[in-house]
Amino acid sequence: MAAITLAEVRTLQGLSTGDTAQADKISKLIPFVERDVADYCNDYFDDGLIYRESGSQFEFVRGGPDTITDGGSEFSTAGLLSGDQIVVQGSESNDGIHTAVTVAAGTLTLASTNELRAYDQDDSYRASGTVRISRLDWPKSLKPTVAKMVMCHLESPRESDAQAETIDDYSVTYKGQDAYPERITSALDRYKRPRFV
Repeated sequence: MAAITLAEVRTLQGLSTGDTAQADKISKLIPFVERDVADYCNDYFDDGLIYRESGSQFEFVRGGPDTITDGGSEFSTAGLLSGDQIVVQGSESNDGIHTAVTVAAGTLTLASTNELRAYDQDDSYRASGTVRISRLDWPKSLKPTVAKMVMCHLESPRESDAQAETIDDYSVTYKGQDAYPERITSALDRYKRPRFV
């Protein structure tokens, strides 16, 4: 399940339901904001109970749509369901958040098309260790903050979002479009996990 839905963003931000152009933008922004939250918190919020882990059974297939196959045919017995958001960890370049459109015993069909990099754990020259595919379990308490982060991409910068200011011959510099104001990111601090370098 996504961190937030379009309807929840509209409700939490008091937006009308008639603006379809804005609705389309919000729907497209939600996955990017989810990745920003995961990066900022250093946490994918993966479910510790619903996952499949393997050192040799997975193959990532780029295509239309992208798929992940399981030589052990254990995706459905692991508890993964169609419509789940999943996170892949330990797979070289395919790590991150994905949406499973359908789940069969041996195949996860993803919502993405041509985003995965072809990778087979059986290829000894590309061995990377254990890959874990988990269901995401976003905390419900994140919804108001995620809604505000989505709106940051749609709103003009506020004076309080200034990063630099010059008094003589007044000049102001706002944070970049993808930077979130501290008034919003501070709400994520309680979810942050330490980064070890």
